[in-house]
Amino acid sequence: ENAWSCLIGLLATHMYRSGMDQMVVQRYLASRTLEEAKRTARFGMALLSVYYASVTGMGILIIYWFRDCDPQLSGAIKQLDQLLPFYVKKHLAKFPGFSGLFVAGVVSAATRYYSPH
Repeated sequence: ENAWSCLIGLLATHMYRSGMDQMVVQRYLASRTLEEAKRTARFGMALLSVYYASVTGMGILIIYWFRDCDPQLSGAIKQLDQLLPFYVKKHLAKFPGFSGLFVAGVVSAATRYYSPH
């Protein structure tokens, strides 16, 4: 993958999330006026952009952190999907409660994804 393919894929995802996601459309339709719907759309797009920027920044920081050693080549992890949990286990476990908070966030996100609502 390269930066351009990521940006193009992110643009398509961002457009879908901003205009066609069921929860977003319901939020727009619940607005009393067109101006309120536009304001809601702008605010939602700004928050989504902040989210994407923070996730991208986190990815860049993890790549920078492991620039001198590759955990996959050393056998510490088997797949690249395990890089973030490996980082949390190796470097952030010294902070009390952070590992549990990370696991709670992952479980919460998984539960939200599979929730029927």
